[in-house]
Amino acid sequence: MTPHYPQGYVFYRNLHYSYPLVNFGRGLYLYDVEGKKYLDASGGAAVANIGHGVKEIAEAISSQAQKVGYLNGMQFSHFPVEELAEDISKFLPFPSGKIYFLTSGSEAVEASIKLARQYWVAKGQDTKAQIVSRNPSYHGNTLAALSLSAREHYKKFFRPLLMEISMIPAPYCYRCFWQEEYPSCQMKCAYELEKEILKLGKENVSAFLTEVIGGASTGAAVPPPEYFKIIRKICDEYEVLLVVDEVMTGIGRTGKWLACHHFDLVPDIVILGKGWEKTVPKEKEIC
Repeated sequence: MTPHYPQGYVFYRNLHYSYPLVNFGRGLYLYDVEGKKYLDASGGAAVANIGHGVKEIAEAISSQAQKVGYLNGMQFSHFPVEELAEDISKFLPFPSGKIYFLTSGSEAVEASIKLARQYWVAKGQDTKAQIVSRNPSYHGNTLAALSLSAREHYKKFFRPLLMEISMIPAPYCYRCFWQEEYPSCQMKCAYELEKEILKLGKENVSAFLTEVIGGASTGAAVPPPEYFKIIRKICDEYEVLLVVDEVMTGIGRTGKWLACHHFDLVPDIVILGKGWEKTVPKEKEIC
């Protein structure tokens, strides 16, 4: 059985594709109803870190569902969220970080730029609203996250709904924007952030949103070692929050808990995991 539009009642992502109907998963593999075996080499969209059909995970989910179905975060807390936040705090790149749980990477991206805006308003600098991101990049498919991404073919039909975002070239040495080579390029890609902030006016720029290691848009492009040292210095000098998107690279996917750790980078906001959380340094926490 291969479901495809217009069969059934599902509005499929691709109306011209017949989808294998998965019956179950075990470890690295998925099995459809016809018995065909698929290697899930990336864990879906990089979300199933420890594979499918893990008994301990299923038991933990079942146990929690039997205790409570839903709690409103505006009114209650509970042991699992408190304990998970404590565990996450142990590998954050800044001390005393606070964790804000959300349900998807796109939602976390949107919440991060809203939090950045709220921070500057609380500081009395309410002109700071502009966000700078990079090209190539990908941060999600909701409207603000799509605006912040550099995937023009995704944006085509939704252009009238999207935000106007300033973008600078990503540190993509394989296809350098200036067709230069590292290190003779003198890190133009990093200093482009300073130029963009000055162009927009530092009093207008709220945050710089960036992937630490390029995700789907650049095929895991790793920036030169000094890139984020320069970026961090520029953000500090011009009072711009540094927001790093670790949806694709967090939770050990690069050999460390966070890709930030490879660069000794201390950002202001980390967007972590596939819908895991957003974290904020205590001194920049907004209540």
